[in-house]
Order: sequence, then structure tokens, then C-alpha cells
Amino acid sequence: MPQVKIHMSQATKTNEHMLVEEIRSALPEVLGIKENIGQVMLYKTPAEFRSAHGSRDQNFVFVEITMYPGRTQEMKQSLCDRLSALIHKHTQVDPSDIICCIIEVPPENYFGGL
Repeated sequence: MPQVKIHMSQATKTNEHMLVEEIRSALPEVLGIKENIGQVMLYKTPAEFRSAHGSRDQNFVFVEITMYPGRTQEMKQSLCDRLSALIHKHTQVDPSDIICCIIEVPPENYFGGL
């Protein structure tokens, strides 16, 4: 834990490997966790399987961050800002079209990685 899932359109041009590596490197720095904790997964979906309201670009990026509770609002904001900046850097997707969602799971509800 934490886990970061990045959902974007297949039409979005990026160096996927570099993007996930930079996001992975940002996790310990921003969250103050050990280097060997956390995963990043990138999912690219065909444009025809994506739909958004008219005010949002169809190449929007949705980021799900699953982590244990207890971090400050400032730390969460810093993490979302950092991930959004990295995604913008690698994809040129406008920051207004990058959505971050933090899902907090208590340790007693998380299993795996033993």
C-alpha cells in the first residue's frame, strides 16, 4: 500500500514506462513511506469505451489512489498535485482534465503482499 491506478485513453501519447516509474518514485517522497512499498498500474482504454460530459475532454485521466487512512489533507493535496503534474508532463493532458480520487482503506480491510 499505497496503490495508484491511472486510467487514460489509448489515444493519449506518452512514454508509459517513464510515467509509471516517476509516479512510483514520487510516492515515498511525498508520503514518507519506505522505497519498497506501493504499486502503480496504468490502464489505457480505447476511446470508444470512454464517455464524459461535454465540458470534459474525452482524453481525461482518472487517477485512483488507494491507501491507509491517517494522512493530513495537506499531504493528500500534495500527492494529487504531484501526480497531476507528472501526468501533465508526460501526456500534455490539461490539468483540469486530470481527476484524482483517494480511497482510504483501513489496514484490517487490506490483505496481500505477505
